[in-house]
Amino acid sequence: MNMITPGEDYYEASLANGGAGWPNIDRSAGTTGWYQMLDDRYARFKAMLLRAKSGTDSITIRFIELGNEYYYDHAYLVEAFPSGAWHGTASNYIANKLLSDNQLNLTSNLKIAATASCKPGGDTRKSNWNNELKSTLDKNKVGYVTMHSYEAFVEPAPGNWNEPNFQKQLVAWIEEVNKKFINSNADAFIQAANPWKIWYTENNANWDAGFEGDTSGVTEWGQSLVEAYSVVHLYERGNAAMNLQFQFNNQVKDAQGNLYNRALALKPFMEAAKGATSAARINFGGTDMPKLPGSVKAVVQGYLFKTSTGTPHCVLINLSATNKHVNLGANVFTTPGTLQKVGYKNDLTSIDPAIIISTTDTRSDVTLPPYSVIHFYQ
Repeated sequence: MNMITPGEDYYEASLANGGAGWPNIDRSAGTTGWYQMLDDRYARFKAMLLRAKSGTDSITIRFIELGNEYYYDHAYLVEAFPSGAWHGTASNYIANKLLSDNQLNLTSNLKIAATASCKPGGDTRKSNWNNELKSTLDKNKVGYVTMHSYEAFVEPAPGNWNEPNFQKQLVAWIEEVNKKFINSNADAFIQAANPWKIWYTENNANWDAGFEGDTSGVTEWGQSLVEAYSVVHLYERGNAAMNLQFQFNNQVKDAQGNLYNRALALKPFMEAAKGATSAARINFGGTDMPKLPGSVKAVVQGYLFKTSTGTPHCVLINLSATNKHVNLGANVFTTPGTLQKVGYKNDLTSIDPAIIISTTDTRSDVTLPPYSVIHFYQ
């Protein structure tokens, strides 16, 4: 939902309808005029929602994001929301309207998110945004916040994501992401006493590589494996409830329909999470599971997804150069039966990964090939 008030479209419409006095109202945050402009935005948004809910091809409204990147210091953003606190006030106001609008009749399952920041910056607006937003945001009405996560601290030369550098490079990536959460004060929401769940509505683990249709950076399997790992990391460190890949255009498949490596690495997560209502980490951090060098992270990472009926799907990532063996019968697939596994692997010595399509009926001893991402299901 576009909450920018005042906005050019608002004034253009007002003037066209003889509303010459509107540009002269007091549009300072919190004034009557400011709330009138919020009401106008809401009326426009409501009309759109009503159209979406009507007809034979109607859409069920479950998620509403209140805006986009309002923490930047563009003049029109500063005028609309002088601080994060005012965005919180406006978000509460709009959320209350959405939840109490009998004509819209949105279900109690509606989830609403305000705009938080995950971007360290030199300006005080950005650095203060999260604390100020948190000070006014009503978690009972707005239980989620959105963040955009881009990692571009390095742009490795070809081969730096291959052996012997892969694990060292991945640990550096993890450390940089964790620093970003601290330096942007994203932890104001992530590590609050009653934390907000985060929607990562834009996520790209290799921002500089593969931006705007440049596929040169997404052909290395090592970089694509980091994209897959970033899903796990944002669930865990970033308290994620939603993860949307940004700049995916022209990075899914080539002109012949062949999927690029980045899409292949993420595909097992997409398949496992389809229809899921819950996700939980699978712990493979026992004494028999090695860690990444200089890190507490195990070389095998996994997430268990379940549907509303309890059907399990899991995704495992092997971040090492050797086969790893895990037990999926103890706490993942408790019902006896053959396991299906579909995924991709690559020893990081070549560009293209090999596809894995096979079955295994030994739930207690599942083999994970080196540098693989695999979806298991029954």
